[in-house]
Amino acid sequence: MQSFRTILFTALLVISGFYLFAQYSVHINQPPPVSRPQICLVTVSPESDKNLIVWEKNNAERVAEYKIYKRDDNDLQYYPIGIKSVTETGIFADSASTPHLKSNYYKISAIDSCGKESELSDAHKTIYLSVSDEGNSFLLESEHYEGLSFQNYEIWRGIQLIIFFGSALILLTVYFIQILTRRVELFFIS
Repeated sequence: MQSFRTILFTALLVISGFYLFAQYSVHINQPPPVSRPQICLVTVSPESDKNLIVWEKNNAERVAEYKIYKRDDNDLQYYPIGIKSVTETGIFADSASTPHLKSNYYKISAIDSCGKESELSDAHKTIYLSVSDEGNSFLLESEHYEGLSFQNYEIWRGIQLIIFFGSALILLTVYFIQILTRRVELFFIS
């Protein structure tokens, strides 16, 4: 729905002692703001070992670019960390992320062709998984993903990056699990 903004102009002209007074209004067509975008998911790139923020681009609106925000751990405010053009893929790699040390919260916004920014999306938080070697077992501790709702996580383990097998299915209420093994293993949560 289009909205209009009315601006009232007033002019007073003095010519040879005569006062001329004119008043007129101008209607400016203002397009509605672009819709608030939504993040599909945040994950970790196996190639770069950096967090990836993924969203579906909205081609139906006048979106020119997307601005990516990250929450600061100290003041809990969101600050911009990058911009992606609508012509680029809807994936942003956070080059400053350290997914093996901590989780992060992200939001995005859409910016239209006039430079107006939408409201920020809902937040998504990455999963942080720590693995402690307990001798003949590993203790896995996890923070939960936020931004999507689901009932459980699957933990996969393997001794090579290309060979994983199901190890455990844990409910959202479980924050740690101990897996007995005698080999050095890799873990993956899906």
